[in-house]
Amino acid sequence: AHAPGVARRFDSPFVGRERQRALLETVFRNAVGDRTCHLVTILADAGVGKSRLVREFTSGLAEDVTVLHGRCLPYGEGITYWPLAEIVRELTRAEGPDSGKQLAAVIEARLAGDEKARLIAERVTGALGLGAGQGTAQA
Repeated sequence: AHAPGVARRFDSPFVGRERQRALLETVFRNAVGDRTCHLVTILADAGVGKSRLVREFTSGLAEDVTVLHGRCLPYGEGITYWPLAEIVRELTRAEGPDSGKQLAAVIEARLAGDEKARLIAERVTGALGLGAGQGTAQA
């Protein structure tokens, strides 16, 4: 079994994280400018505002920016690629893929025009244990 998420309040003023927010903004600008992915890992004790920092940052992005979320679970079976599975499910929710082949098609469609779209789709479905033609994700 997996731990349920914790509901948090975000209605208090956001203060004291200017340096971290500036870092996120710099990484975002670089990702857009370079047209590449960048990974940011936020490590801190529970309750210090990691989720709030991300929420505040992403709420200020342009409407045409796609923001996807994946969280790491503290324990459980099959959690290695859990964040990736969450991101892919969030990205493809509208289409509702239920097999590796369908998921690969959705990923390729989202990456239309990218010469590596097929390779990326194969790698993602492979990492999730869903090579083309296999069953549903167990992540």
